[in-house]
Amino acid sequence: MSPSAPSSSNPGASRVGPRTVIIIVAVFVMATLLLGVCGGLLLPALSSARNSARMVKSQANLREIGAALSAYASASGDELPEPAADLKTRLSGAIASPQVWVAPSDTPPAVSYFYVPIGNLRNIKHPSEQPLVYEAADLWRKPGGNILYADFKVKHIDGLRYQQIIDTMKLPDGTPWTPHKR
Repeated sequence: MSPSAPSSSNPGASRVGPRTVIIIVAVFVMATLLLGVCGGLLLPALSSARNSARMVKSQANLREIGAALSAYASASGDELPEPAADLKTRLSGAIASPQVWVAPSDTPPAVSYFYVPIGNLRNIKHPSEQPLVYEAADLWRKPGGNILYADFKVKHIDGLRYQQIIDTMKLPDGTPWTPHKR
């Protein structure tokens, strides 16, 4: 026999008995369960963080659209593009990436953002209350969304208040504006 081969007569050879196997299996099962529970606790936090990151990205998109609209208005005597205008084409020189027009959601809708053609900025009595561009309402898992107002500031509105704002939206002349209703 070679000296490296274990022998049953060798008193130093390790033996794994049935109790040891049961203990090893029990430890493995407990570790697996513990990892599963920890993973289950972390998944909602990771999902929430991903949703928050998407919301921030969407706000950045709206800010970039707002900066382009502000530049357009400055160059045209505070006049904003008319309703029939293709906003992407009108603002293409001022917007660096075409990705700005697509909201970062799980399943982007056909239209991510809606433009409210308010005409001349001088006709707006309360620019901080007049939506200019807003997100599609079905963009997020829970009610709420981002709105770019006529003062070129972006606000996130939570809950059903967002739906109420976009469903009761009016143009400066009082005409209801609801192109988001399909």
